[in-house]
Order: sequence, then structure tokens, then C-alpha cells
Amino acid sequence: MREPLAAADGRFLTLEPGEYTELRFQTPTAPMGSRRTFLVRSMGWYRIHPREVGEPDVTFLQRVLTEPLAVSRIPIAHMNAALRNMELAAHAPPPD
Repeated sequence: MREPLAAADGRFLTLEPGEYTELRFQTPTAPMGSRRTFLVRSMGWYRIHPREVGEPDVTFLQRVLTEPLAVSRIPIAHMNAALRNMELAAHAPPPD
């Protein structure tokens, strides 16, 4: 099943707000005392779906316009926080 991911082929996966997809694959077991890290390289584009109700977040928009590299730094910070939360959840004791 690797072939559909091997090269850019003009096909798209379209996700709307609230939707997600998962990519699962098996890997060899990491040697004792080490762990594996994975990096996904993807191609694509984004269509931003702004909220249709409520006031605009002017502070956030100003940050995107004035802070160097904010367009990439902000989502990376969100992604890193999500990854930290996932790692903490993986090591948390099971609920009673």
C-alpha cells in the first residue's frame, strides 16, 4: 500500500474543519533505551475557513502581519504543544 504515497500524483485528500485523517504503518521495534522519531514530508495547500460568527481576532491578525515568520511559527508552536500533550497522555497512568 506504499505506492499511493510514493510520489505527487495530482490526487487530493480534502478535509473540512473538524475532520482528520491518520497514517498508520508498522516499523521495527526501537532498540532498548532508544525511541524512534518520524517526520512526514507532504505537499499541498490550505484553504482557510474563517469563523463566520463573532468578532475578528485583531490581536492575532496583527501578530501574523508584524511578527517575523509568524505565519509558520504559530502553527509550529501549536503542533509542538499537541505533540507534547500526546506524549504526556501516552505516559499517563490509566484512569481508574
